[in-house]
Amino acid sequence: MKNTTKRKRKKTKKKHKIRCNKTVKFLIYEWCQLDLTSQLVLFIGAILLAELILSIFFYPGRDDLSINIVFRTGLASVMGYILGGMSNTNTTTTKTTHVEGQPVAPSVSYSSEKDSTVKLRESTDIEETTISLQNAPNIRALIATLVCIVCIVCLFLASTFNQLEYREGLIQMRDLISTTIGFLISTSRQKT
Repeated sequence: MKNTTKRKRKKTKKKHKIRCNKTVKFLIYEWCQLDLTSQLVLFIGAILLAELILSIFFYPGRDDLSINIVFRTGLASVMGYILGGMSNTNTTTTKTTHVEGQPVAPSVSYSSEKDSTVKLRESTDIEETTISLQNAPNIRALIATLVCIVCIVCLFLASTFNQLEYREGLIQMRDLISTTIGFLISTSRQKT
C-alpha cells in the first residue's frame, strides 16, 4: 500500500516538474521572439519600478525630488503599453541574406496581418520572426503578476514600517495593483 502511494506521489511530482519546465521553456521562447523595442520597454519599466520603490523607502520626505513625477508618468506609460495593447495577429518577419565574409544584412522586411509570405530577390540563409508584446500574452500575464506582487509587498512593507510620507508613490503603487489585477481578470475571461 505504501509503495503505490509513493509511486503516485513521484508520478505527480514528475508531471508537475515537466509541466513547469515546459512553461518556463515556452516563456523563454516567447521572450526571445519579442522584438527589441518591447524588450527595451520592459527593461525601462523595471528600472522605473525600482526607482519608485527606492523613492518610497529611502527618500520619502525630501521635497527636492520633484523629478519623481517624470519617473511615475514614465512607469504609467510603460504599464499602459504592456497592459493596454489589444492582441492582434500582426507579426514582423525579417528575411536576411548572408554572403561569406560579410556581416548579415536584412534584405526584405515585411509586416502584414493577412499574408505572411514574402518573395525575396536574393537567396536566404536565415529567417527571423519577431513578435510585438501584444502578441505575447504569457509574457504580459507574467509581467502583470510580478508587478502586482512587487507592489503588494512594497505597500505592505511601507505600511508596516510607517513609510507613508511619499503619498504620490504609494498612490501609484495602489493604482498599479488595481490595473494589473484588472488586466489579469480580463485576460482570464477572454480565455474562457
